[in-house]
Amino acid sequence: MDQAGEDAREILLTLYRENSGQARHYEQQRQAIAAAGSLVAAIVLGLLATRGAPVGSSGFALLPALLLIGVGGTGFVASLTRHERARLHVERVHAVRREISRRFPMDIQALYDEAKRTHGKRYPRLSESTGRTHWTYQALHAGIAGLGVLLAALVLGGGR
Repeated sequence: MDQAGEDAREILLTLYRENSGQARHYEQQRQAIAAAGSLVAAIVLGLLATRGAPVGSSGFALLPALLLIGVGGTGFVASLTRHERARLHVERVHAVRREISRRFPMDIQALYDEAKRTHGKRYPRLSESTGRTHWTYQALHAGIAGLGVLLAALVLGGGR
């Protein structure tokens, strides 16, 4: 292979590694955000459950509700932006893979397509779970915010 071809190969492999790493990074951030939000919700609900008195109507009783609403809303938006960023890098990886297949005699896309078909047959409900996973994260954060809204309604309604 000539020097220009070797340089192009190195550039493509570098782009592939960089974008794969970035996509992985954003997915790991999304996992950490979901774990932190779930932990805060569990602590708030656990502390409320161990209280002897029912939910009061004071201003201080609204603080846990506002915390849950804030954590859930922030988590929802943060998860959405991380998903968008991860998908951008995945699309870049696909573009680089197509260019590698175009420049070099091996058909990498055919290899990936065959693996995808095999995997899809083995795990028909889980093989295309990217979208479902995204909505699961979004539902988790919306649920946390919803718990906060429910708690605020209980506080403002006098705990009835």
